[in-house]
Amino acid sequence: MADIDVDAVVARAVHQIELDAASNPLINASFDPHGLRQALLHSPEPTWVFEHAGSISAHLFGALLGEPHDFAAWTGPDGYSYDNVGDLAALVGHASSHWRDRGAGSHYVWCLDRPDRLEDWSHLGYSRFSTRALLELGHEVPTVHHEGYLVRRGGAPDLRAAYDLDEQLDEAQGDRPNLRTAKERDAARTQLRETIEDPENQYFVVESEGRVVAQCITFPAPQRRGSLPHTVFLSEVAVDREYRRRGLARLLVGYALEHARDANFKFCETQWRESNKVGARFWTEYGFHTTYARLVRAL
Repeated sequence: MADIDVDAVVARAVHQIELDAASNPLINASFDPHGLRQALLHSPEPTWVFEHAGSISAHLFGALLGEPHDFAAWTGPDGYSYDNVGDLAALVGHASSHWRDRGAGSHYVWCLDRPDRLEDWSHLGYSRFSTRALLELGHEVPTVHHEGYLVRRGGAPDLRAAYDLDEQLDEAQGDRPNLRTAKERDAARTQLRETIEDPENQYFVVESEGRVVAQCITFPAPQRRGSLPHTVFLSEVAVDREYRRRGLARLLVGYALEHARDANFKFCETQWRESNKVGARFWTEYGFHTTYARLVRAL
């Protein structure tokens, strides 16, 4: 791609994020054009563009990431722009063929969670996979304390319970951990153990009569396009199936967010799978507002 094409693509990406932020105040319009320009120039993957009368009317970029069994193309909020859906469709067609030849099995794209934007991608065969949502700390629901339950920091002694709760969360999201191979299960547990033991992360649990019955993890949110600074990410929120419908998730999340606020975080971000209807209802009722939807299409 010629230098002038790079500059035009960057300008379109900047404008796209500005439009997203104008539509949703929880999206950060701040942008580093130089950083994106360098990333595009040095990426091993091409940026696809559609031109009309010598001017770019659409662009699409996808990074190829993942393990061999889940190798996919990923497009962030700054990875596409289009003046009309027809141009976007043409780019998706060309890029999909390229990604498929490279071994990717699917394409994920982050799209502003707004009906008209979602409909454009839906017409191209994409469906919602998961949702990003944000909460401004200080506006959350007050914590309701429960007699008989202890909320505390967790650690290595709680790993056995952590593995079990993690698999229960996977089940709630539509996965089938019972069908994993021993190698896949060991890899998932190793990743969770390393996450819990990372000193940057905070692991919280709810205990009942000496048994861990709920858990969550918080950590500083990575710098992603559209995310606000001073954001903590909340994940792995799971309650043991025998202890659900008792308000323990709200108790646990409230405790974790109090700690995040005390650590000078201003916002909290979380995600949930489309298949997890209970989780979606919990987060929206808690006060989280959606920002982006992750869409997917098989290649």
